[in-house]
Amino acid sequence: TAQKGFRNIAFGALGLVGAGQAIAGAMGPALEMGKAMGEVASLGVHESELNSLKRTSLDFAAAYGESASEFISASYDIQSAIGGLANGELATFTNASAILAKATKSDTAVITDYVGTMYGIFDKQAAAMGKANWVNQLAGQTASAVQMFKTTGSAMAGAFSAVGAGATTAGVMMNEQMAILGTLQATMSGSEAGTKYKAFLAGVGNAQKALGLQFTDSAGKMLPMVDILQTIKGKFGEIDTVAEADTLKKAFGTSEAVALVQLLSSNIDGLNGSIEQLGSQKGMAKAEQMAAAMVDPWDQFAASVRNGRIVMGDLLLPVLNPLIESMSAGLANIRRWSDMFPNLAKAVAMGAMSVLGLVAVMALLSLTTGIVQVAFGGLTIIKTLLMPLLLLKTAAVWLSVMAWRALSLTVFIFRMGLQLIPFKLLAVKIGMLALNAVMTILRIGFVAMRMAMLGMVAVMALLTSPIFLVIAGVALLGVGIYMLVKHWDSMMDSLSKQEWVKSLSKGFDIVKKTVLGFIDFIANNNPLTLLFDGLDSLANKFGLGPDVQIDETKKSVRETVSNINVNGMGGGGIQQDIANNSTSGHTIENMTIVSPTAVNGMSIKDELELA
Repeated sequence: TAQKGFRNIAFGALGLVGAGQAIAGAMGPALEMGKAMGEVASLGVHESELNSLKRTSLDFAAAYGESASEFISASYDIQSAIGGLANGELATFTNASAILAKATKSDTAVITDYVGTMYGIFDKQAAAMGKANWVNQLAGQTASAVQMFKTTGSAMAGAFSAVGAGATTAGVMMNEQMAILGTLQATMSGSEAGTKYKAFLAGVGNAQKALGLQFTDSAGKMLPMVDILQTIKGKFGEIDTVAEADTLKKAFGTSEAVALVQLLSSNIDGLNGSIEQLGSQKGMAKAEQMAAAMVDPWDQFAASVRNGRIVMGDLLLPVLNPLIESMSAGLANIRRWSDMFPNLAKAVAMGAMSVLGLVAVMALLSLTTGIVQVAFGGLTIIKTLLMPLLLLKTAAVWLSVMAWRALSLTVFIFRMGLQLIPFKLLAVKIGMLALNAVMTILRIGFVAMRMAMLGMVAVMALLTSPIFLVIAGVALLGVGIYMLVKHWDSMMDSLSKQEWVKSLSKGFDIVKKTVLGFIDFIANNNPLTLLFDGLDSLANKFGLGPDVQIDETKKSVRETVSNINVNGMGGGGIQQDIANNSTSGHTIENMTIVSPTAVNGMSIKDELELA
């Protein structure tokens, strides 16, 4: 019965887990999307912007095989970093960032931060050309820079973070800055390139005075980098001597600026071509082209499936959410009723524990039965293996008995023959004595062999005895437990390094998460709200509700207090009455009142009413 019961429990639990996992899996993408949308909505984003963002995220996921929920999460950072996005600009910024991250094999969070940093540097340019157009151009130029130079999206982000807004303040366009930083990254990291460019910008004003050269136009704006490099090269040539480098270092103030001039002046035409090529990128066509080349059809299919689950989940959530909320309210009622009626809650808990105790007893009984069955199966195997030895023992005993009988008969016949001989010779007597000695030795040998056989039979009987096997099994179990405890750490350390143990552990984690997810689902889906609401109404009707009792008690006390007539008090109130009836008294300097709870107006009011 226990075995059948546990089988039913197992099948039922597996069915519930499967159903719960199916529901959770079907609704998972929609729930993730809803959570991400809620985070963005918390920043005060208008509903129309949210709808545009959601549509764009689904289109992006289907086109590039990425997650729509991660797309929405990235928009949170963009909205936090860039204010005033409207008319679909939040969706445009997020889409450009996600495509650029895909095109440059960068993390979405890094590129999102990069876009925010670049907007902080080029905000005036973005406002002049339109934020949406600016961010698309940024994506296209950055993707082209990654393709042209030895760099990545993350490295370009580090380079611009190091430069800051110094070049933009000096009037340098974005494509020129990208070309300079990209060219420098051929021999250094992005952040180092940014540091050298920043040092050059900081020293270019003093350098033109020290060198007697003109690095600014008539309006005081810095000339393009190509013109500055050609001017310096016209005076110093290739800058391949220590003296020339020292002169430039004194003029610019740092060796980082000199290193930039030396590296860029070696190929001024290449730098000029890079600037023009980046400037020709007016949109993000290059970024889209590079991102599309990295798309995996399987990822696209998986993303499309997730999109379908998101759409279906959005249709089901308005139906499921009220049910979930009612179940949550039911659980809240259970907690409230347990506070109101602790004895009843204790009785229910004891009943549940009793049922679980019976289940544990039956499980232990089933476990014990299984152990006994396995043990007797082992005994059967041992007896089967020892059967040839038992047959050999029987054959050896039979042969020894037959040999002894044959030898005894031979000796008897020999003795009878000697008695028939008329003369007794000395040799014959000696032969008889020798024969008797041999017979005695053989008799002792046979007795010893028989004792050995009996001992072997006894040992075999002991070894095949169920009692001995149980005792031996218990002893071996004790030794095994002792060795397991003693070497537990080393054993677990060794097992943890085994691949099959790691795989098994991952499997257990999946099962554990599944079970916990199902339990959480059941806990959040308890349709008892109507029942407890009905019980609340019934309790209030019969005056059993706690609020009703308290209100009625306070009402009766107030009525009683208000109906009390105080006689004998004249004009002047209590103070005058006390003064008229006071004959003598004591002056108390300080009086301390110790109360277990804080004293406030409401507590004093209740005390006066009850008094």
